Amino acid sequence: MEPRAGAHGDGLQLRAECIVFRCIRNDHETTNSMHEAFADRICSGMDRAVREQPFGPGMVVWTIDGHMFAAYTETGDGLSVRVSEPEAYALTVNGNADSHTPLTGAGWVLIPWQTPPEELRRRIATSYDLVLADGNAHSDGD
Repeated sequence: MEPRAGAHGDGLQLRAECIVFRCIRNDHETTNSMHEAFADRICSGMDRAVREQPFGPGMVVWTIDGHMFAAYTETGDGLSVRVSEPEAYALTVNGNADSHTPLTGAGWVLIPWQTPPEELRRRIATSYDLVLADGNAHSDGD
């Protein structure tokens, strides 16, 4: 949007608002990129974990043997992970997670990017372990 001077000389004000909007938008994108890189680094350290985009650009899914254990949208507010159903209920009731994730199904919650790094790391590991425990992912010996 190009600034234009109006009858009241508001062109400068409009230009300043556009610059502020771009800065806020770029800060949000940079912050999300840092969070996504952190999640990617943790997920990539999991044995046999694979980063995929099966739903197209913009949605990243981490899998083990083709079964999801973490996912995020590149413009989203957090990381979707799997937790036990009682834990999902407790997290959403306490406001520590959102039950509205890009993924459907029992036990999926959206953990906000503002979650402390150690907590996010623990949530990723728990989600990974749940997929393994369900028998959805096969060990190397199978």
